[in-house]
Amino acid sequence: MLSPRNHTQIRDAIGVPHIPLHQSPVHPPPNRQDEEAVQDSRINGLFKQIGNFKKQIKQLELDFENNHGRKPSQMDRQNSKDMRKCLLQISRAKRELQSK
Repeated sequence: MLSPRNHTQIRDAIGVPHIPLHQSPVHPPPNRQDEEAVQDSRINGLFKQIGNFKKQIKQLELDFENNHGRKPSQMDRQNSKDMRKCLLQISRAKRELQSK
């Protein structure tokens, strides 16, 4: 009698070798490299988003400076709809990066 741990020698009733469920070709193991590549591309996308929003904020600050002759204060930034939107998007992207 063979040990049940020796799964390479176990055969079912008709003599076909038994394949454990975790080695079944129907359920292949997940490919870790693909998951890591997707994760890396998502992280790179978040860094690009942050960079783009920072460029937009810089441009909005320069426009404000040209119109008003001074740099925008924190209150000016919060009152500007476009600047507030960019700042919120940056904070969301940073939060998502920290969670990964």
